[in-house]
Amino acid sequence: MGAEATNYRIRGEQEVLGMKGILTLTLVLCVFITPAFPITISDIRVSNHSSSSVVISWITDVVTNDNRVNYGTTKALGSTASDTRVDDTHYVEITGLDPETTYYFEVVSDGTTDDNGGNKYEFKTAKVGTGTSYVVYGKVYKADGVTPAEGAIVYVRVTHGGVVSHWLSTLSDSSGNWQVNLGNLKDPTTGDVLGYGTGDPMYIFFQGAADGTLSTDTTVSGSRPQGISDTSLPVILLSFTGSFDGKAVELRWKTDEETDILAWNIYRSEEGV
Repeated sequence: MGAEATNYRIRGEQEVLGMKGILTLTLVLCVFITPAFPITISDIRVSNHSSSSVVISWITDVVTNDNRVNYGTTKALGSTASDTRVDDTHYVEITGLDPETTYYFEVVSDGTTDDNGGNKYEFKTAKVGTGTSYVVYGKVYKADGVTPAEGAIVYVRVTHGGVVSHWLSTLSDSSGNWQVNLGNLKDPTTGDVLGYGTGDPMYIFFQGAADGTLSTDTTVSGSRPQGISDTSLPVILLSFTGSFDGKAVELRWKTDEETDILAWNIYRSEEGV
């Protein structure tokens, strides 16, 4: 943290024992400036495609307050939608869109903008239509297996007839509960409603940002609503350092919480892969 000092001189008259004189005061105003560290934006995804809306979601490496999506039918954008939550997962629903229309967008978190290197990101809204309702639900916890993971983004997609659907998504609530409706599945190529059937592969990805990520593969059971086993996000790695004393390398790491950890495996590579 640095400081900038500015001098201000104030001149005025003062009478002391009947004699007038000029009084000059010098005020030093110190403004402390906290250096701004860039915010890292990652895992930008488009989900919940419909004929009139989509969801744009992403994460940041720190908790941020002002999170929004600037979007429009040209790269000049012109419209904005916001996430009012203060978190490191960000979830913005954009409504009032036109069917089968291409839109461009960028995301902003506390002044940091990700605009795909100036090219803007893009999505296309789906055709009008909704499939047959089929709710999939579950509950997600933090690494301790007890504390609900509020605000985790849950992504779900299904492969049907060789076609991998657009993502469906939702936010877990304060109790860690989540649910999506497979009736909203869309074909990413045609924009049509994408069906589903018993035995279709279903992939679920949990994005908790600082709380961790986890994925699971399952299938459509055909029994609705379909419950998914409770999920605990993995151990969170807080720090990892290494030092070399000329003979050996010492590794040190610190985690947030661990539950039923059997062992740690260390892998090495000359290529860093």
